[in-house]
Amino acid sequence: ASSALASASIGIAIYPDDGGDAETLLRHADVALYHAKERGGNQFQYSHARLARIAERRAAIDRELRKAIGSDQLRLVYQPKVHLGRGEVVGMEALLRWSNVEIGDVTPEQFMPLAEDSGLINPLGDWVLEHALKQFGEWRDKGLTSLRMAVNVSSRQFRGSALVESVSQVF
Repeated sequence: ASSALASASIGIAIYPDDGGDAETLLRHADVALYHAKERGGNQFQYSHARLARIAERRAAIDRELRKAIGSDQLRLVYQPKVHLGRGEVVGMEALLRWSNVEIGDVTPEQFMPLAEDSGLINPLGDWVLEHALKQFGEWRDKGLTSLRMAVNVSSRQFRGSALVESVSQVF
């Protein structure tokens, strides 16, 4: 016979520091519960203003990222790869950057995990591939045929044939 172990995650909000009414206390307790689960579960987490700000920023990033994919907020920068022995540029790495008027500059460390969790990683990855390959084609057309380009992709983009289809549609 097998036995299953039960576990619990608890979010704690304390009156009046975390809120003066039931709705605010419940919202802060829910934020604390989310962080307890995010840390692996089977633990408790107290609510406090910092956690609320983190959760609010996370929600804003998620909301604004959905808008950013179809707008001019995203951009790629290209980091040169240099052959140290010859001192020449042999390739580029495409790096995604995002600046939003509402929330400011958002680092990839902040938005990439959210993109993966929310399912936005595929459209975001498609955007990166489309723009990086377009730039690569322009460089090739200008005679830079020996350059190589690296583009980071999420492991989720490798599922199925979506990645191959995305590259073949653009290139």
